[in-house]
Amino acid sequence: MEHILSHITSQIKSVALKDIASLVQITFYIIGSTIAILTYRGAKRGLLNTVNTEYQKRVMDHLEKLSEFLYDEFRIDPEDDTKHGRLYPNDTNIISLIESIVYSFEEHEDPKSFKIDKIFYPPVALRLSTFRGQVKSDPFIPDEISNYVILYLTYRIHATTTVTREVIRELEETLKNGTYDDLHSLPENVNRIYYERLESKGFGYGDVEVEVHKIRTKIKGYLKSYNPLP
Repeated sequence: MEHILSHITSQIKSVALKDIASLVQITFYIIGSTIAILTYRGAKRGLLNTVNTEYQKRVMDHLEKLSEFLYDEFRIDPEDDTKHGRLYPNDTNIISLIESIVYSFEEHEDPKSFKIDKIFYPPVALRLSTFRGQVKSDPFIPDEISNYVILYLTYRIHATTTVTREVIRELEETLKNGTYDDLHSLPENVNRIYYERLESKGFGYGDVEVEVHKIRTKIKGYLKSYNPLP
């Protein structure tokens, strides 16, 4: 009898030890898996934070370039006739163009047959058009700013191009019909009309300056939203 009880007791102890060993093993696996998951999440979060930080740096750099490009028009450079700051009130591009047209007219034998064949695309519009294309595909300019700038540039390019072609065609008719007092005063007169037309369309010098400051304020607001300091 004692032998039987001893055998049963030893079997119970053996089973208990096996259960304890299994429990310890399961616990080890759970702890190991938890540590692995937490380590992975921490590494992933650190990587994402690094990528996000680098992305935001690129965004800030591109927004700075956008801001500088827009404001650059108001830094008058006498050597660069494509700047908006050179357009008003004396657009040397328009004046030079009109002077060349007047010269061609004076050299033309028959005033009635005089014709301007070339369709002119103003340099400032070409510059803005090129920049608009860059903004459209720039992945580092936020959509809310990009869409606003693209729309503004589109309207302005259209207005500038339309007004330039209008005044050139009107000049052609003026020359052909002889409805002018002095050929040499035409360039300045056409330049004045050019400016007045742009102003009437909401793209005079003051209008452009206000719009540029509005866009730069949007950029400032976006950058401030990422400022970690209060």
